[in-house]
Amino acid sequence: MRRFRAALVAALLACTLTGITLPAPALTPFPFTIIDAPNAGPKGTQVESINDAGQMVGAFTDAGDKIHGFLRTSTGAFVTIDVPGAASTYAAGISDAGRIVGGFDDAGGKSHGFLRTTTGALTTFDAPGASGTQGSGINSAGQIVGGFFGRRGNQRGFLRTATGAFTVIDVHGSSGTTATSIKDAGQIVGSYAVGPTGNNMNHGFLRAATGVLTTINVTLPGSYGTEANSINGSGLIVGDFFGADGRLHGFLRTATGAFATIDVPGRTEVEVTASSINHARQIVGWFVESYDQYHGFVTAR
Repeated sequence: MRRFRAALVAALLACTLTGITLPAPALTPFPFTIIDAPNAGPKGTQVESINDAGQMVGAFTDAGDKIHGFLRTSTGAFVTIDVPGAASTYAAGISDAGRIVGGFDDAGGKSHGFLRTTTGALTTFDAPGASGTQGSGINSAGQIVGGFFGRRGNQRGFLRTATGAFTVIDVHGSSGTTATSIKDAGQIVGSYAVGPTGNNMNHGFLRAATGVLTTINVTLPGSYGTEANSINGSGLIVGDFFGADGRLHGFLRTATGAFATIDVPGRTEVEVTASSINHARQIVGWFVESYDQYHGFVTAR
């Protein structure tokens, strides 16, 4: 149940690309609280986003293997989100005002984006010419970022304004790009891939409001495949990378480039993704046990 961003894309915006490497991580334990949706089946729950009010969104798979989106309120109550008629629904981002974006698959298997208002009203959207669209993040101005598949099957990122206008986000020279989070000041994070399809290497990126892109790579010995998933108003970024052990680990990167690895305390066999961080430095995500059992989590730094 990896999100749409996992299939990663090439060049339309005039952006400058600069490189950044990260120092060795501080292996400071993060206290974890596990979050499982009440109606989740064996495949479990993924938490995708948290806002400054502590509201969370994500997805869970029920006992019948169908994927549903959810909103978890600041009091811990769960609200299931299903686009009418959809085969599956995935909530991926929530603004501080409580508006939610995500994606859904229709009966024919095509993916589309959706926007849910605080009253529960749903509207759907598709990137122009897309064979599949996924909304991933939304800010207070109503700007939405995400990814879409073009007619040639390549994945590209997008920025959608509150009025519905689309701008394509491609990292020059990549084989795939997706945007995952946008903050009120216009900074965007996401990931891109370099190399032939099926054999590519993922890199995270930070795109300033001016369009300048900075590559983000975890450079521990043997590490590879960095993905940047979320940025908060203080410039803290969370994401994931593969370590020398071949497992997925979460990370927190400070605005100065220092970072810490995020792993489940006392667990060495699980894989971890850090998917979102709010202004209070609450971090959410999920970890995977054996047999594809997913559990959401929230922690603080």
